[in-house]
Amino acid sequence: MPKNAQKKIWSCEDLQHGLYLAPDEIRTCCKRFFVNGKMKGDVVLEKVEKGIAPSTKTILSKKLEIIEKINSGEETPCSGCPWLIEVDRQKIDNLKINHLSFEYHSVCNLKCTYCSDRYFGGLKPHYNVKKFYQDLKSSFALTGCKSVVWGGGEPTVDEQFSELIQE
Repeated sequence: MPKNAQKKIWSCEDLQHGLYLAPDEIRTCCKRFFVNGKMKGDVVLEKVEKGIAPSTKTILSKKLEIIEKINSGEETPCSGCPWLIEVDRQKIDNLKINHLSFEYHSVCNLKCTYCSDRYFGGLKPHYNVKKFYQDLKSSFALTGCKSVVWGGGEPTVDEQFSELIQE
């Protein structure tokens, strides 16, 4: 292999650059797929206890751990995922989030027939979402962020919505 050739690894865009903020967990993706008839996906990086702030260090560590396990052939929550692709190996020493999804509560004033109770069940965040967002921002994890979306419940009924959308 030429000196300047980069080694390829298996990963995906979400594992490299996605972050999904759920009420009680931080996920790296929201894709679902089936392996041997069993649904997989919605890969959780960190379960969040009530009142305990998520950690950007833990999130980065979990992303790197999954990537390492994928490439060593170990079973991971991503095993069998059709969105895994070969990418150039890069040194990842901080989070670089391109896609941030706020799904941090499931409070909704409707109950649409097509919706999952995961999104209208009335669950509120276990952590201060605005503070966590500010931690992401101050650690420069969002410098290259290209998309921010809201999901999970009705975003406008949340008391932090107007402050977060202005950020």
